[in-house]
Amino acid sequence: MKETPGKEMGASFAEGSHVLKCSLCDKLYRIHPDKLPPGVSSFNCRKCGSLVPIVLPGEEQAPPEDALTVLVVVNEQALGHLIVRILQRNGFKGQLVYTGAEGLQLMSSQPPDVVLSSVVLSDMLGYEMIDRMRETLGETHVPSILLASLHHGTRYKRAPTSLYGADDYIERHHLPDMLINKIRRCVGGKDDSGDAPGSGPQAVGPPADLAVDDRREIEDIHQKTLQQIGEPFEEDVRRMCRIIVGDIALYNEDAIRGSVPDAALALIKDDLGEGVMLLKTRFPGYGGSYETALREEMLALLHSRGVGTVVIEGD
Repeated sequence: MKETPGKEMGASFAEGSHVLKCSLCDKLYRIHPDKLPPGVSSFNCRKCGSLVPIVLPGEEQAPPEDALTVLVVVNEQALGHLIVRILQRNGFKGQLVYTGAEGLQLMSSQPPDVVLSSVVLSDMLGYEMIDRMRETLGETHVPSILLASLHHGTRYKRAPTSLYGADDYIERHHLPDMLINKIRRCVGGKDDSGDAPGSGPQAVGPPADLAVDDRREIEDIHQKTLQQIGEPFEEDVRRMCRIIVGDIALYNEDAIRGSVPDAALALIKDDLGEGVMLLKTRFPGYGGSYETALREEMLALLHSRGVGTVVIEGD
């Protein structure tokens, strides 16, 4: 795991250091600009694992009046602030909201130039919000990008984004490198490689019916979760687990085996059928705790029905 580029309060540090605070657990760190590795814009909190953006005095500059506006819809406060900071550094305006409903309300009154949304929001799915946005805006096209926590080896990564309603997607752990290039391509400009939109290699996905089935399954599970179903649902536990574990499916054992000890993999195989749910909260390289409102809903729902849960940390 990468070393945190900040020191906890109380540690010896040279004059000129600055204090940063984790927005989720309030843990304090001291950062010295001269000691930061090149290109580092955030680090993982040692207490809760969430992203802590590195914002030093004098860095924040207001974007120009004619700057393009990007609507950011995410669940996590720290992640949202980090994205907005990256946008502002590159001359974009960032509007930050935390639910799909807030995003739709803002879109109807002040349509942005680009929408960046997490796949799973607390009140709806990201591509559901995008579908509603297009119904609201009619013929006005606003490019959309899905922010997905994907893992190499899963079939979700290879699914064409057109099936999910978005123009493009970004893997969460590639955010700092890919965000600005993706936005520039969506709005019709060239990215840093000099390529125009659509000139790069096209994604090759699985058969269309496979990806559509995945989408329907996720929507069905999410809807059941939000409605707090009252009927016994032991038969659904296995299907639910396939989505909740890191928000990717257990389709590729090699991907899971690379992050979780063999004992945990055996636990997944042996106990899922008996109603024990595995919640893996982090994947190496993803930059912080991996928690969603859907995961929290499922934990509460399982506990209320007396279904045991096992939480295994990544790394």
